[in-house]
Amino acid sequence: GLIRLVSGKHYVCDEDDSYAFIHDRIQQAVETMIQPEQKPSLRLQIGRILLKFTPEADIDKKLFDIVSQFNCATDLIVDEEEKVMVSQFNYKASKRALGSAAADFAAEYAKAGIEILPPNSWECNYELMFDLYSLYAECLYTLGDFEQSEKLYPSLIEKARTEEKKMEVYSLQSRQYEFQGKYPEAMASYMTAFEILGLPLPPENGPEIQEEIKSDLDSMFKALNGRPPEWLAEAPEMTDPRKLLITQLLSSMQTLAYIASYHNLFFCTALKVLKYNIAYGVCSATIQSCVAYSVSGHSFTHEYTTVKAFADTSVKLLKQSKRSMLRGGACASLVGSGNSFLSPTERHQIGVEGFETGVEFGCMASYASYCAAFIKIN
Repeated sequence: GLIRLVSGKHYVCDEDDSYAFIHDRIQQAVETMIQPEQKPSLRLQIGRILLKFTPEADIDKKLFDIVSQFNCATDLIVDEEEKVMVSQFNYKASKRALGSAAADFAAEYAKAGIEILPPNSWECNYELMFDLYSLYAECLYTLGDFEQSEKLYPSLIEKARTEEKKMEVYSLQSRQYEFQGKYPEAMASYMTAFEILGLPLPPENGPEIQEEIKSDLDSMFKALNGRPPEWLAEAPEMTDPRKLLITQLLSSMQTLAYIASYHNLFFCTALKVLKYNIAYGVCSATIQSCVAYSVSGHSFTHEYTTVKAFADTSVKLLKQSKRSMLRGGACASLVGSGNSFLSPTERHQIGVEGFETGVEFGCMASYASYCAAFIKIN
């Protein structure tokens, strides 16, 4: 009477049948009968059984159940391959938890994933170690533990073997400063990143940035070669990894410039993304940069025709693109810009899209809430 037969599809312990408690309280009562020193070994056995008899297609559904069992017995795992596997599970669990706004649990999973790996993992499991530490730093700053996350960045930059990895760290550090409201420090981090890439950017104030904007405008229109901005809606996809890295970083910097009211850098970064798009193809940053041109273009060019063309292009690209964090940010920029080129119906639809995308990607505190406020007010 204490247990009931369970379908072979759930928690199978052999080829035929398995058993489960009919109530959680009964399970808890039985657990109290197990000696504390026996529990880690039992948890490890349960974790291995769950993993063995869970179909590979269902691993993600059972991820947290499996990881929680292994994490209670990490000291008993001696096989290095199993340690790496459990670490990978913890990384996946941490990503999912952070995406669901459960940063405290995400930090625990990331830390567990780091601690279970063998001592030589920076050499043998470099990618996993780098990703775990980066994720752990993000979890820490999301929880407000800025002091601890700050300690991780210099080591990560030193360990980074590629430009891409270095840029990931600088971008992460900038997002923390942005999260803290330290906009000058965030911008300085991005500036350092572009210096490393060999693409230094001028500061917000001074004649250099005005000259940079004028030069970028001239070269952008020269690259268009008489084609309208709407041509971007038919342009091929960008495929060059380094160009994608640069445009992604420019787009992140552009968002910061918008928030911090760095008007010159906001327009300057948008122009640079658009130049890359015209030359090498469109990417996830294209929509946001078209929006940026439609928002700020008139202040620098004093004409509306091209401004409206970029607004129209951003809407076309928005309808064509897959959902992403950048797409959600573009939605927020479009509805919040007071863009006179959009009808009230279009702005409402874009606001709903931005809210739904924000919920999907765990950005409730940023553009999802912004779009929700716009929908309610309007």
